[in-house]
Amino acid sequence: MKQIFSHNRGLFIGLGVSLFVPSLGIVQKFLGTWFVGVYLAGGCVVLGLGLRYIPWERVYRLPRTLVYALFGLTCGVLLVLFVVVYPLADSGRIGPGSDHDDALNIAVTELLHGRYPYYPRTYLDGPITKLPGAVFLAVPFVLMGTSAYQNIVWSGIFVVVAGRLLGTTMRGLVLWWVILLFSPVFWQRFVTGGDLLANNLYVVSFSLFLIGAMQRSAPRFSGLRLVCAATLFGIGLSSRVQFLLLVPLMGAALSHMAGRGAALRSVGWSLVVWAGCTLPFYAYDPAGFAPLELVRMFDPFDAIVPWARICIVGGSVGLALVLAMMPGWERDDDICVTFLERSACVQAFPVVCGILFSCIESGGFTMSFADFGMNFLFFGALATWARLFRDK
Repeated sequence: MKQIFSHNRGLFIGLGVSLFVPSLGIVQKFLGTWFVGVYLAGGCVVLGLGLRYIPWERVYRLPRTLVYALFGLTCGVLLVLFVVVYPLADSGRIGPGSDHDDALNIAVTELLHGRYPYYPRTYLDGPITKLPGAVFLAVPFVLMGTSAYQNIVWSGIFVVVAGRLLGTTMRGLVLWWVILLFSPVFWQRFVTGGDLLANNLYVVSFSLFLIGAMQRSAPRFSGLRLVCAATLFGIGLSSRVQFLLLVPLMGAALSHMAGRGAALRSVGWSLVVWAGCTLPFYAYDPAGFAPLELVRMFDPFDAIVPWARICIVGGSVGLALVLAMMPGWERDDDICVTFLERSACVQAFPVVCGILFSCIESGGFTMSFADFGMNFLFFGALATWARLFRDK
């Protein structure tokens, strides 16, 4: 596998951006600006050496029973770390803590009691900015005790989904280990119960499920499978507003597989589900619909450049449409990877803009906006890993 590093520098850069950029804000916050350079340089060196010298053929040929044991061990370690560290982080004894899990817990509790979930505020006096899809998907975990459990469950599901795309469960597991090793932002979200982690894990999983359901349109019950996949994708879209940027790309992917009519039916149903999840809560009290707070996150940049917010949002939508219309969807075996690559680009665009405007606004090197890079981390990492190893 020595050729991996030397012949695929573009993929190495893409993998590095996906793994490292989302963590720059966390590294700067806890270790200082000077350590950002150390993290980037050291991470690139270690990642490059690993891609060049680890005997990947042997790793991927491990016996299936051993692979399942390693998968179980990894999940067990994550569970133990969560049980030990989460209460400390949530109490503020380790770091400042977070109210993201608290917001979901409150929203689900209010919903289950038949009350509007967006009126209460968290213990940090923050609004509940989770869209209804995220609230619905968190219900079983809140009933178990806390919404933070969803990060463990969706992490395991992501390994399985990635393994199906990459060819073997071991390949999905190795990718997960790489993410755990190089992405401190994962650990920060994991130990504090941040839902942005789970949001992206299940949207990636639902997206690949929908594309896979369309690819398997011949077998019995395929129609039911397709409806279920489109429904889950629609609920996932209703978890965060930026996921709507995936709709043109999903439409293009499905259209190239099964024709424009089938794509319109599936994506249309996903949008109906999105509307059914989201709009009733907005219509009940537009002024009290707290998720609109996130829509205004770019508003401060208008003071730097007039119409900056509109330019960022419009640019994101325009990029999604351009990438959807670009060629490159022709090979069915590459459609999933192409969708992931282009989704990563679309999700990365507003994050990069946010980083640039934040630096201009502060007059210095400010990486706090990089935390939202979680939105492209899994899309980009899985896509580049597939290009590197799926056919090896």
